[in-house]
Amino acid sequence: MTTIRPTDPDAVDSRPAAAVAEQRALEAAGILARTGTALRHCLDEVPAADDAAWAAYSEAADDAITHLQVDLILAGARLKAERATDHDQVRDAITAASRLARQRLGALRVRAHLGVLDVGSLAERAVGELELVAHGLRDRSRRLHAVTGSVEDARRTAADAIHGARRALMAVAAAAASEDITFDEERPRT
Repeated sequence: MTTIRPTDPDAVDSRPAAAVAEQRALEAAGILARTGTALRHCLDEVPAADDAAWAAYSEAADDAITHLQVDLILAGARLKAERATDHDQVRDAITAASRLARQRLGALRVRAHLGVLDVGSLAERAVGELELVAHGLRDRSRRLHAVTGSVEDARRTAADAIHGARRALMAVAAAAASEDITFDEERPRT
C-alpha cells in the first residue's frame, strides 16, 4: 500500500503585489551594481597598453558603470529619505549620498593629481559644485541629528540635497566627457 505524505504548501507572500515587485526591483538594482563592479575588475585585469581600441572600450565601460552605480546609489538614498519615518533614517540616507559624493570627488582629485585628468574651467566649476554639495550634505546630516522639526521637513530637505548631489555628479561627468578634459592617451606625444 502506498502512503501519501502531506507536503507543506508553497510559501505565500502576504505582502501586496506592488511591495513584492518593488523588493525584486531593488534586489535587481543591487545585483546590477555588483555586476558592474565585477565587470570593472575584469576590465582592470586586461592589459590595454598595446591595444588602443581595448583601452577606449575599457574606459567607456568604466565610465558607464560608474555613472550607473552613482545613479543607483543616489536613487536608493533618495527613496530611503523620502520614505523615512524618523530623523535617523533621513540622516542615514543623506550620509550615504554624502559618502558617495566625497568618494567621487576623491577619485577625481586622484586622477587630476596623477595627471590622468587635465581639468579645464568647466570641469573645475563642476568639481567645485560637487565639493559644495558634499560639504552641504555632510552639514545637513549633522544638523538633522539635532533637528526637532518634522520628519516631513527633514525628508524634503534630504531629497533636495540628494537631488543636488546628483546634479553636481552629472555635471562633473559631463565636464569629463567634454572637450575641457583630456586624457593622457589623447595628448600629442612629443
